[in-house]
Amino acid sequence: MNVTYSLSWTLNFENGDKLTVNSVRGDQEIYGGEQIGNTVYAGFIEAKGKFLGQQAGFGVVEMIQLRLGAYNEL
Repeated sequence: MNVTYSLSWTLNFENGDKLTVNSVRGDQEIYGGEQIGNTVYAGFIEAKGKFLGQQAGFGVVEMIQLRLGAYNEL
């Protein structure tokens, strides 16, 4: 499919807080040609910066690329 997307993000919040979010691994992509989401990035991440008093953390990011008209096929 050759989809390119970032593995690192910077989030700036209105209150002045800022987080840098990085994928822990670069190979966390799931590919499925006939699913609603053709390509899914579901990855474990680490976050550093400042958000509501926290300075570091871990989590999961999931991004889905939807096909046009996919919901009409359901």
